[in-house]
Amino acid sequence: MNKCRHVYPIATLMIGLLNSPSLFAACFANIISDTPNSRYQIQANPQEVKDLKTGLIWQRCSLGQTWNGLTCEGEALTYTWQEALKAASEFGRGYQLPNIKELRSLVNKACINPAINSLLFPNTASFPYWTSTPVQFEPTYSWSVVFGAPFLPESSAGETSGSLKSDKYHVRLLKVSDELAR
Repeated sequence: MNKCRHVYPIATLMIGLLNSPSLFAACFANIISDTPNSRYQIQANPQEVKDLKTGLIWQRCSLGQTWNGLTCEGEALTYTWQEALKAASEFGRGYQLPNIKELRSLVNKACINPAINSLLFPNTASFPYWTSTPVQFEPTYSWSVVFGAPFLPESSAGETSGSLKSDKYHVRLLKVSDELAR
């Protein structure tokens, strides 16, 4: 009977550790980074970075987190696909949910768990993020990008997945820079 009481706290601790955004983050020096620091420019508002290759301006933190001047604090919230679209619309200031091509442009195959430049996008959750792109011919599905997870093979980092729109995933917003909007 006493043995069972110890299982729950240990299981809770393990689940908490697996959900920790950067606990298992690793980058490999022998693989060239897809997203080197030089590709990005921190904006006047340091909560934003501009991708100099695509011209897109990204929020550094996932929705639910806040920028404290050094890192993203708090818990990245999860949303259904419809909730994610609504949250992006309500965020305002030109922000939107990225399409599949835009979100995949953040993937850094040289890193796992998460497969993203964690200096510029700190405390990114390794789990899936919504895109605005619905799955063709599957009205109940939309595309998501998996930045990795402790229980997935390394090759899964940065992969896309058709996901039920009712699933709850993370959100990272972007806006189009003034140069692209012209």
